[in-house]
Amino acid sequence: MMEFLLMLLMSFLKVFSTALVTACVNKLVNDFGKKRKRATQRRRKQGSSKAKK
Repeated sequence: MMEFLLMLLMSFLKVFSTALVTACVNKLVNDFGKKRKRATQRRRKQGSSKAKK
């Protein structure tokens, strides 16, 4: 009985840790994507202002 509970706990911890790591990675990827999009928009604005001169 004790081994069964231990295996159940281990399975729960694996699932929980996997979900936690996945959420953290998704957040980092989204933040990186937002920063990258902002940089490209700034470059476009700079490029268009240079073209007007």
